[in-house]
Amino acid sequence: MTTTTAAPARTREDAERLPGAWTIGLRRGAPEIRQFFRQRDQVVFTFALPLASSWKIDANRKRRTTGKASPPPSCTCRP
Repeated sequence: MTTTTAAPARTREDAERLPGAWTIGLRRGAPEIRQFFRQRDQVVFTFALPLASSWKIDANRKRRTTGKASPPPSCTCRP
């Protein structure tokens, strides 16, 4: 036969000593952000890719609305 003992109930003092969600988030997030910004290529790729993609999408949108479509590269015809 085994006996188990009940865990002591938490008191109000124990609850006040536990860190809050913001404290835990800042403690865990700060080193992660520092490590991210130490790698230059990672930062450049992360921020440049959306910009390059949006510029390409914008250029395609402008070309479609103006009606000036460029001929395919293999086309030898003259306008």
